[in-house]
Amino acid sequence: MNVPPSSSPVVRTPEVDFSIIGTGFNLYLKNWVPFALVYLLFGGIPGAFLALGYISLIGSAIAADSRSGSGLVAGGLGFGALFFGIGLLAVFAMLPVLWSSMTHMAAKLVSNEDVALADATYGFKNHLGTSILVLLLVLVASSAASITFIGGYVVAGFTLFAMPFVIRGELNGISAIKRSIELAAKNWLMVIVFSFVIAILAGLGAFACLVGIFFTYPLYFVWIELLFRQQTGESFGPDQSYAPGPTNYPREFNR
Repeated sequence: MNVPPSSSPVVRTPEVDFSIIGTGFNLYLKNWVPFALVYLLFGGIPGAFLALGYISLIGSAIAADSRSGSGLVAGGLGFGALFFGIGLLAVFAMLPVLWSSMTHMAAKLVSNEDVALADATYGFKNHLGTSILVLLLVLVASSAASITFIGGYVVAGFTLFAMPFVIRGELNGISAIKRSIELAAKNWLMVIVFSFVIAILAGLGAFACLVGIFFTYPLYFVWIELLFRQQTGESFGPDQSYAPGPTNYPREFNR
C-alpha cells in the first residue's frame, strides 16, 4: 500500500543532550563576572534584610534567655519582624527582575554577544508580566512540592522554558507556561532529570562556600537557554545574534 508523502515535514524534537552542561560551563567561564554582580545586586539586597531579621531574632532569644530585660526582647522581635517584612517584599520585587535579566544575559552569552552589568536593567522591562509569571511558577511548584517532594521537580521541569519564551516576546505568563509544557512534554522525563541535575549543580556553590552561590547560581540560566535552543532547534553561536522577539525561534514554535 502506497502512502502519499506528507505535505509538511515532521519536525522531530532532539533528545536531551547532557553534554551541554559542560558547554554551558565553558561559556560561562568566559564572562561570569556580570552574572555574579547582577545576582549579588538583586539577590544580595533581600538576603541582607532577611539576615538582619535572623540576627535580630537570635539577639532577642539571647536577651530573653539571659533575662536582660523585656525592652531588649521586644526590640529584637520588632526589628526582626521589620527586617523580615522588608526582606520578603524585596524578594517578591527583585525575583522577577533577577530571573528575567539572567535569562536575557544567558541568551546573549550563548549567542556569543558581550554581556555587561547594564543588562541587569532588562529585568525592569515588562516587570508586571514577569512578576505574574514568577508568582505563578512559585505557587504551582510550591503546591506540588507540598504534596510530594518529587512534584516540585516535575513542575520545575515542565515550566523550565517559560522565561525563555517570555524574553522572546511571549508576554502572557499563562501562555508562556503552556508553551513550556508543550515543549517539555516532547522529552518530559529527560527534561525533568535535566532540570533536577542543573538545580543541584547550580546550588553547589552554597555547599562549598556560602558566597559561592553568587558564582554557580547564574549557570542555571545558561543551561536552561542551551537546552531551550537544543529542543527548539534555534541556532546559537557566532552565526546568530540574539534579538528579543517572537521570530527568534523556529516557525513551528512561533504560533
